[in-house]
Amino acid sequence: DADICLSVLDFVTDEPTCTKVMNALSNRVVRTMCVGNDYDMALLAREIEERKPLVLSNCVGEGGEYMEGQEEEFINNLIGLLTNGMTLSEPSKLKNSWLNAFTRVMAMLVKELGARRTPASTRVLSSFVTWESDLRKNLTSMAWEQNPSDLVGSWAVGEDMDMMPDVAEFVPSEEEMRVTLRKDGSVQIPHQAGEGLKWFLEPGPTHLDTLKFEILAPQSKNKEKTILLYIGYIDRGARIEARFSKRILK
Repeated sequence: DADICLSVLDFVTDEPTCTKVMNALSNRVVRTMCVGNDYDMALLAREIEERKPLVLSNCVGEGGEYMEGQEEEFINNLIGLLTNGMTLSEPSKLKNSWLNAFTRVMAMLVKELGARRTPASTRVLSSFVTWESDLRKNLTSMAWEQNPSDLVGSWAVGEDMDMMPDVAEFVPSEEEMRVTLRKDGSVQIPHQAGEGLKWFLEPGPTHLDTLKFEILAPQSKNKEKTILLYIGYIDRGARIEARFSKRILK
């Protein structure tokens, strides 16, 4: 197990300690979120919840008081990770050494999930993507350009959302649609496809950036207007490389 919340005493004694128990629980949570599915996470969350009174009483002894409730809050935050995924961005009521320990848990999750192809849990995957994108937005909000000039122009959009920029010989097939992204953030599409509204680029997830554009679907009789949102992903490194090589960006 990784050292998440072990104390100096834990390295010189073989006796069970509160921090050893919390360390083992933390490592189990990280492993389950990285390789387990949603069912595995629910089982572990229920197990920890059921064992919590026994674990806490063993930590402080019979009739003892928890250290300002920090041990219990740490366990509650571990359960929150298993239940809600990484959307639990701000640990509740944790401070000092226990806050540092929870930060290590999050750091391990980021490292492991970022290195894996796809987590088994859809909850972990979706929450990791949301968490990572929100983090990038916060870090780049002052300098981020929602409508970058290198994406302005005509694109081909197919059923699989594979987006390709226009070239001189490009002719859309029956399964594709020509979409023009304008510098002012507006969108132009074929008249029969509806009305283009707006487009914008968001940072993340991971090495990608997320391109979104909205269109107003053709209105049928006696039906309300429907706004459709299309989402595509562009490799950030490929964008940088394309600025120098002038290669097609997709």
